[in-house]
Amino acid sequence: MVAADDADSGLRLAELVAAFSLATDLGLGQPMEHVLRSWLIAGRLADRVDLGEDVRASLFYVMTLAWVGCAGGRSLVR
Repeated sequence: MVAADDADSGLRLAELVAAFSLATDLGLGQPMEHVLRSWLIAGRLADRVDLGEDVRASLFYVMTLAWVGCAGGRSLVR
């Protein structure tokens, strides 16, 4: 458990999630930054339909974490 007085690591949650997405790309055999490109497309669509910042933030996490659990399971099937 992290105490409230512990120093901030400087790592943002979005950076950690982006790193997970790169690992997912490797696990699924996709080109690097495939998941991040998916977020870029989704973000541009969100701009087009004028979604708010809170919805866009949620969209980022949904798009980048959508396949995280699938990469490990795929290697077990082989």
